[in-house]
Amino acid sequence: MPVKPCHFPSCPELIPVKKSPPYCDDHEKKMLKSWDSQRETAVDRGYTTRWVKLRNMKMRNDPMCERCGERGKLTFAELIHHVDGNARHNDMDNLQSLCRECHGEVHAGER
Repeated sequence: MPVKPCHFPSCPELIPVKKSPPYCDDHEKKMLKSWDSQRETAVDRGYTTRWVKLRNMKMRNDPMCERCGERGKLTFAELIHHVDGNARHNDMDNLQSLCRECHGEVHAGER
């Protein structure tokens, strides 16, 4: 399997080329914690009690991962994804039920 160095400055650890985020396990935790502490709160990002109700309704209507379904695979959805990336655009046609793996792939492609 091809490897590359961890992106953390002066870290000698090698990681798989396709790993995202591109850090070794130790530095990934540090970087995610740092990034998370700089984010707005969930409510500031648009995830209100109204969102929770809408999310639950979408999950009841579409409990299977829609992306896996397109590939002929049956997987239960765990997350609701905003297709256009705007957490305040809550039209049903902008929401997609996804499993964690597919949700991670979608966001990894955005980075």
